[in-house]
Amino acid sequence: MAGGSGFIVDSNNLGKNNRELRKIRPSLKPNTRSRSGKNASIAELSDAIRHRFVVKFRSQHMTRFVYSALGIGILLLILILYFSS
Repeated sequence: MAGGSGFIVDSNNLGKNNRELRKIRPSLKPNTRSRSGKNASIAELSDAIRHRFVVKFRSQHMTRFVYSALGIGILLLILILYFSS
């Protein structure tokens, strides 16, 4: 057997090392302030509202583009079928 028991020992040591690193590393806590709710400033709230409107505008623009492209495609298909027969 090529290192069967050695593999188990290595994996146990690796798990032990990871558990020790977990104790050493600081926990992740966001340092940023809230962009909504009671802790947000007026500037952060206005930025959040502006971002939401921009995202909404982009999605509406993309939807209009897709529907108009589909309409033009269907119209061209109908014209091709009409004039080919």
